Amino acid sequence: AIFVAILLFVPLLPMAIGSAVLSVVKTSGAIEPILMGLAVAGLFFVSFYWLVAWLPSIYVVSLPKGTPIAAIKSAAKLTKGSRFWMMRNIFIFAVLTIAIVFGVMLLFVSIVPQTSVVAAYITSFIVFGIVQTFLFTMYRGLLDES
Repeated sequence: AIFVAILLFVPLLPMAIGSAVLSVVKTSGAIEPILMGLAVAGLFFVSFYWLVAWLPSIYVVSLPKGTPIAAIKSAAKLTKGSRFWMMRNIFIFAVLTIAIVFGVMLLFVSIVPQTSVVAAYITSFIVFGIVQTFLFTMYRGLLDES
């Protein structure tokens, strides 16, 4: 499972390269930043698309006799035809989760600032569990469809 988690960084390479190029372009002023920003947005989309294709491999590799490469291939096959649906759901879920966590943390910081660090730790553990539940439910939904 650790090897699969490391492999999930591979789809993020276009996004990392685009971000690096954009920061260089912004500081040098060589190319129009708006056009470069659009190109980087395209690279972000490609990275997100590839990441969504491989995301279920975290759960597939935990099956009996699951190997990392077979899990990646199986996840790509499983998500074929559902990637845009998954991207939409993950994006909406991420926006809602960030908004809720921001609201909860703002509440703790404004009412009881002394407990905000503890609240941040507890909130991060809760959010991790909710995210894993959401992703596993999406994976199970893909299995039920196929």
